[in-house]
Amino acid sequence: WCESKDVYEFTRLIKEIKTEKEKKLLEMKLKEWNYLEEKYSSEICYNINCNIGRTREKLMLNIVICDDDIDFREIVEYKVRACLAGFFDTDYNIQKAVSLSRLAEILTDTKVDVLFLDIMVGNENSMNWSINNIRSSYTQIIFMTSFPASAYNISDSNCCYFLLKSKMTDKKIEKALKRALQNGAKRNPD
Repeated sequence: WCESKDVYEFTRLIKEIKTEKEKKLLEMKLKEWNYLEEKYSSEICYNINCNIGRTREKLMLNIVICDDDIDFREIVEYKVRACLAGFFDTDYNIQKAVSLSRLAEILTDTKVDVLFLDIMVGNENSMNWSINNIRSSYTQIIFMTSFPASAYNISDSNCCYFLLKSKMTDKKIEKALKRALQNGAKRNPD
């Protein structure tokens, strides 16, 4: 859908953005390139927003994985690291929590960008817990479960993405992270 020369040029321009004026000029260029599909446009606009003001530092992501299954926590961490290395030029910190009480401590001490949260942690429904305990609309919650019936109140939660553990592929992790980061940039562009 696009010549490689244009993709190269666009990537170079995104990396050079430092001001709002440059952002506006590049957004105008994006509108001129009307052959770009809409799904790519939102991703490109996200990249534009991330680059403004980042002349010396990379974006630092704080990610938390909360699951009471140690093996699954390790798998998710591995997949997230592989995904971030594959399509983001960013620094990140990943913390893991085995319980909702530990998660509460992390949320008190850290501004969490993305939270991978198992719906059943111990014997407690973490979706119910998140509704009552996660006040920040900035934190993007990606719920994970092996038991979809436990997600009965998903519309009341701050759910950014929903993953079935049995169908969690690298592509789905990538899609969930992209959506979380796009939503986070919209809510707090810093």
